[in-house]
Amino acid sequence: MDDQEFDGAVKRLNEHNAHIKTLIERMPPLTEAQKQRVVEILARHRRKHDECLKSRVGIKTRADSVRGAWEAAQRAIQDTDSEYSNTSQRGNWHVMGIALALLGLILLCLKFITW
Repeated sequence: MDDQEFDGAVKRLNEHNAHIKTLIERMPPLTEAQKQRVVEILARHRRKHDECLKSRVGIKTRADSVRGAWEAAQRAIQDTDSEYSNTSQRGNWHVMGIALALLGLILLCLKFITW
């Protein structure tokens, strides 16, 4: 998608939002039960909207990134490759050190990204 298509898509989204806002403003006063239903609907739509945007843009939450780093470190520790299967106890500590260094580096990068 080039910039012109992107700008067109954003413009259409804004037009749709303006239309929805107009429809909501025309609604008669709601009962408490109806208000609660609207809140639930809006919350559900917001979650779906956020999930769609995150998947399209490729945004990961901090929890997802930390979970991925932890899983990568665990895979490095549990690596059963033949290169590491015959190593001594010192070699196992070497693998653990590398895994911890990778985890620390990923967490440090996440900290700088969130600033």
